[in-house]
Amino acid sequence: MKTLLFTASAAALFGGLGFVAGQRRGRQTARAPDILVRKERPSHPAPYTPHEPQAPAGAVGMTLAQLRELHGVTMPPGSVRGDTIAQLGRGRYAYAPLGGLVALNSETVITAGSGGGVEVHRDTAGNLHLVGYVDAATANALRQPNPAPCVWVGQPTGGRTQVASIPFTRIQRAEVRSDRGLRVLVTYVA
Repeated sequence: MKTLLFTASAAALFGGLGFVAGQRRGRQTARAPDILVRKERPSHPAPYTPHEPQAPAGAVGMTLAQLRELHGVTMPPGSVRGDTIAQLGRGRYAYAPLGGLVALNSETVITAGSGGGVEVHRDTAGNLHLVGYVDAATANALRQPNPAPCVWVGQPTGGRTQVASIPFTRIQRAEVRSDRGLRVLVTYVA
C-alpha cells in the first residue's frame, strides 16, 4: 500500500504517467515540469520610468501661482545654475531650456531664470511635472486620455496663454520646433 501511495504521489508530482511508465521499463524518465525549470525572460526590457507613482493626469485652466501651490513648490534658495533635474529637491521648481527637455532625462540642466524655458516642478511626492503655456487646442487635448502632439512655450505669447502642466511620465518624446519664428517644445503625450 505504501509503495502504491508513493508511486501515485510521484506520478502526480513529476509529470504523470510518463514517470510511472518509465519506472516499469527500468529507466528513469522523471523530470520536473518545464514551468518549474525554465524561467522565460521578456524579449524586451520594460522601458525606464522615473519613480513617479500614479502622478495626476495634468492640470489646465489654473494660474501659475495656483499650479505652484497645487504641486507645493517654491524656487530653491540660492542659485541652481548648473544643477540638473535629478538634483532638484522635492517641493522645488526651476526652469529648463526647451532644447534640454528633448532628451527627457535626469541630466537636463536647470536654471533659476526662465530664459525662454519652461518650468519643471518636483512636487512634494517627488513627481516631476512640465509646466508651461499652451493654446486652447493643446489645453483641450491635454484633457483627453490620448491627446495629439502638444505645443508648449515658456512665456505667454500670441495664442499660447493658458497655463498647463503634465507629469513627465506622460511624455513619450519631445522635440523643439520653430513656429512662426518662435521656438516651441512639442511633446507627444500618452
